Amino acid sequence: MYGIKNLTTNKHIAVFMHIPKTSGQHFLKSINPKEFEVYSLNQYIPCKQNRFTITFREQSHATLEQAYEIYPTLGEFIDKHNLDVFTFVRDPFDRFVSSLRFLPVFMTLDTIKKGQINYGESTSHAEFLAHYATLLLRPQSDWIDIEGRPQTRMIHLSDIQNKEVEIVDGLTVDYRKSWWSNEDAVSEVRSDIPTWNIPKFTLDAETKKYVEWLWKKDFALNLQNNLTATKQ
Repeated sequence: MYGIKNLTTNKHIAVFMHIPKTSGQHFLKSINPKEFEVYSLNQYIPCKQNRFTITFREQSHATLEQAYEIYPTLGEFIDKHNLDVFTFVRDPFDRFVSSLRFLPVFMTLDTIKKGQINYGESTSHAEFLAHYATLLLRPQSDWIDIEGRPQTRMIHLSDIQNKEVEIVDGLTVDYRKSWWSNEDAVSEVRSDIPTWNIPKFTLDAETKKYVEWLWKKDFALNLQNNLTATKQ
C-alpha cells in the first residue's frame, strides 16, 4: 500500500492497495515524481507493533486487514483527507499464471543482485516460500474486502489496457505503452545469464476448477475479464 500526494496542490489524494501481479509496478513507474509523491504511510500516520510482523518493504503489498492493524488511525486519515482508496484487479486465471511464472524469476533476480541466494531478504528457502508464495496465492479479495464488504475502488486491467486513463484526480497513466513486467527484470539487471523464465501457458479445464476453488471470493466479486471498473 502506498499513499499518493499531489505536489502541486500539496494535498493527499489517494491510498493505493497494491495487489501482487496486477500491474501495480507499471502504475508506480508511470508516476511523475515532480508532480506526485508516492510514500509509505508511516511518513504521515503513526504505526504500531503488530501481529503480522511485516516490514516496511513488505507493506507495499499489505492487505486491508493488515493496513488497519498496522495503522489504527488509517480510517481517520482517509476520512480527513477524503482519500480515494483504490486497487487494480485482474482476471483470476491470468493472475494465477503470472504468479507461477514470477516465482523463479524473483529468486533469480535476487541472486543476481546480491551474489547469493537469500530469497528476497529472507534468511532461508522456507521463509521465502512461507511469505512470497503465500502472498502471490492470496485472493485479490483480501485487498478489497473487510468482513466480506468491498472497501476499495476496483480498476480492472481489461478496462484500461491500451488506453490513456486518469487513475485518480489529476494523475493520468498511459496504458498504450508496453506494460513493464517483473518477468523482464532479470534481463534488465544482467544480460549475460539465462533468465529461467517459464513461458506463458494456458490453464487446462481441471486447473481452472482449482483456481475457481482457491480464489472463490474473487469469482464472487466477478473479477473475470470484460467487467467495467466499479466505484464503491
